[in-house]
Amino acid sequence: MDVRKYISSTERYLSLEGVDAVKNAFLPEKTIMVSCIGSDMGKVAISRKPCVTNQQINSIIVNEDICTEYVYYDLSLRQTEIKSKASGSAVPILNKGHFSNLSIFLPSLPEQKAIAHILGSFDDKIELNRQMNQTLEAMAQAIFKSWFIDFDPVHAKAEGRDPGLPSEIADLFPDSFEESELGMIPKGWKVIEFKEFVAKLNTRVGDLDVPEYSSTNNGLVPRTETFTKRLSKDSSSNKLIRKHDLVFGLSRRLLNFGLMHDIIGSVSPAYNVFSIDTSVIFSDFVETYMRLRMNVYINILGASSREGQSISVSQFLNTGLLVPPSEIQQSYQDYYKTIETAVNQYFQEIQALGSIRDTLLPKLISGELRVPEVETIRRDHINE
Repeated sequence: MDVRKYISSTERYLSLEGVDAVKNAFLPEKTIMVSCIGSDMGKVAISRKPCVTNQQINSIIVNEDICTEYVYYDLSLRQTEIKSKASGSAVPILNKGHFSNLSIFLPSLPEQKAIAHILGSFDDKIELNRQMNQTLEAMAQAIFKSWFIDFDPVHAKAEGRDPGLPSEIADLFPDSFEESELGMIPKGWKVIEFKEFVAKLNTRVGDLDVPEYSSTNNGLVPRTETFTKRLSKDSSSNKLIRKHDLVFGLSRRLLNFGLMHDIIGSVSPAYNVFSIDTSVIFSDFVETYMRLRMNVYINILGASSREGQSISVSQFLNTGLLVPPSEIQQSYQDYYKTIETAVNQYFQEIQALGSIRDTLLPKLISGELRVPEVETIRRDHINE
């Protein structure tokens, strides 16, 4: 069926007061949006609320006798086909005329809705798991901030209040403060310079075949998640990184760093890599503390000839970090490990659900699998 026969025009939304009729379209909830230019051409999304787009988005508003979600899932399978309809050599663009010629086979409306319900159930469960992980990670950060940034248990004990912690944990915190180069800190805690517990690393990859990583403003991530190209054709000069290493990248504006959580990998030769003596402090503590006190560590930035800013190694090594007693570090680490275990379980479920969804999607849309055959699979994996 021709898209133009069952999809209404977005023109009716272009004349609203305050909206540029040439560049922008005001769209209602449940609009299907398809990117029509650049590397993301053909990617499909569906709006959950009214929104505004520009001329780089092809927007589809489906009539009431068609299931919007079914059309969304159908189009999400067809990025290659959509790209093939683009014109222009330097910067290919998919114009609305070519886009409107796409054809979509439509089963009966009840079957459209059933297929969309099955696929949507997987997507909803995946999103719920992601939200649970965000909540768990926020809880862990809130506890860290309370203990090591705001010193809430110490303030409570100093004021004669109950810290609200199990006694074996509350007893680990002092009941007074003392001055330090980082300001007032709990009595007996230390501020030590990075040079006392980190060592600069320059080990090269050589002949090893290891994945590449990039440092972002949110931490260290596999390069495949952010870029399509390798760092270079010859990876032998990349720097080798291992679990617990602290890695500083390049940034034009912000302090760009992350902790290596995987076993082994590599980064650009321009990065600065440091090992952490975990007998002095937990590596996770270092990363979290630095992120929550960026006002202190932003000062280690220096000029870089390659891209904007890098760290000044000497400034970094001479900068202080708060080091609580090992018993308190361990107490937080035990709590964090519980959170981390739950996060990993949710993440693994996300991966499994996504794999099942991706397998079912083309088979349901093509008719290779029918709804009754798949409903049992859905019930086995989705708790309603």
